[in-house]
Amino acid sequence: MEECGHIDFFHSRFVPLLEGNFSYNKPLALPFDEYCTYLNVVRALSPRMVVPGSAAFRYRDELTFLNQYTFPTTQEQFLRDLAVFCPEVPSSTYFSGDVAHISKDGTHIERQASNFVRVLEDDSHKIFFKPGAHVPSIKTQTTDPTQYEAEMNVVEDFIENCFLERILKSELLGGWQHWQIVYQLEVFGQEGSQIWTIDFAEVGNPKIHKGDIGKINLYEGISSSELCALIEGNTSWDYVTLCGNYRTFNNIYRITEGGFELPPEDKSNYALEPLMDIFPWDKD
Repeated sequence: MEECGHIDFFHSRFVPLLEGNFSYNKPLALPFDEYCTYLNVVRALSPRMVVPGSAAFRYRDELTFLNQYTFPTTQEQFLRDLAVFCPEVPSSTYFSGDVAHISKDGTHIERQASNFVRVLEDDSHKIFFKPGAHVPSIKTQTTDPTQYEAEMNVVEDFIENCFLERILKSELLGGWQHWQIVYQLEVFGQEGSQIWTIDFAEVGNPKIHKGDIGKINLYEGISSSELCALIEGNTSWDYVTLCGNYRTFNNIYRITEGGFELPPEDKSNYALEPLMDIFPWDKD
């Protein structure tokens, strides 16, 4: 501020993205501390003009339900709150195609004046935050019958012949056993799903069971298309966790005689999902 002088035009963050929260069963609410930080930054900088800065993206049509779970604020909401929080700072919406003319006398925004960008349609209603909206079931993205059959063969062969071997070699095995975790893997195909369960509370080495056993502490649900791609090394977790076809949750506790034990807040050493351990994020 001292070196550059007063700020004339400030693009402010206004929307804390909740990408991945749905897939990981994390809170689907506006992160108030983070949102308040955005307001405080504007107040501290006191620019001559502030506009909400946005990358202006949304999930494509087949993933459209995720739009209701990802963007907890709007430009209008932020500007309304900002007008009350620091009314002395002028503010305005700012969309693709708008042009800001900045001078010593102030800033004037000319709507849709860009010679190479336009807003063809205002479809902002498609990303309104409504976390109670309809959620479709996980389903494979493969539609070709022959390809789907091959895909399921890859998935079933891996789960029944390779999965448990990888589990037993994992550095996390001791933690899963200590917390008596019952792990369920549910794979969704074109119609319905198949379930496999591993009970880490079993004496000796755990075994893989087809179907559920009436208890879940750690769950992974994934489409057969995404699991097949992970097995064959043709995808990444960046895509899998954001495409709507992977979901996980955990309810971890430990029962002893007369005792009920909860884990510490940091669950990272034992709550890591087995698929994420077997196919790590940083795998080359």
